[in-house]
Amino acid sequence: MLRYHPDELDRFLREVDRELAEPVTIIIIGGAAVGMGYGSKRPTKDIDLWTNPDKPFWEAVERVRLRTGIFIPVNPTPEADPPDGFEERLQPYSLDGMARLRVYLPERHDLVMMKTARGETPDIEAILDIHAQQPLELDVLIQRYPEMMPMGPPSRFRLRFLAMIAAVFGEPVAEDVERQLPPLK
Repeated sequence: MLRYHPDELDRFLREVDRELAEPVTIIIIGGAAVGMGYGSKRPTKDIDLWTNPDKPFWEAVERVRLRTGIFIPVNPTPEADPPDGFEERLQPYSLDGMARLRVYLPERHDLVMMKTARGETPDIEAILDIHAQQPLELDVLIQRYPEMMPMGPPSRFRLRFLAMIAAVFGEPVAEDVERQLPPLK
């Protein structure tokens, strides 16, 4: 499976912008958001979108594929677990020369919570990349914890959350955070 670096994603999005006749807004999540907005050099296999854009976006993507041969998979993602209110905290992602494609990324703590909910090894590595570029704020992560409504049992998310805290801040901090979390119901 091919992997794409942030500069390749940027080039692709600029090409999509060139093909659009009207403004379109997309929200990029997942590994593409980590690389594009938060400094990770780790490549991604696709561009995950929070919502499914209207037909003009998909037509522009297809024209880019036909015209340039660039085929980066773009997918709406039905299985993402963001904190409540994350859409109010979206961050604009601007690229020089783009006129019609408006791109937004989750705020870094929201993206970390989404990656934590997924909880796979590459997600923890992405979280560590985000933290290395700009240290995460522990109090913000603790504040977002009750805002999460992840799929699956709450105990699973709690374990993933504490594992993420341990990976980022250390085991003693995770133990302290565990005492602060509300009991499971």
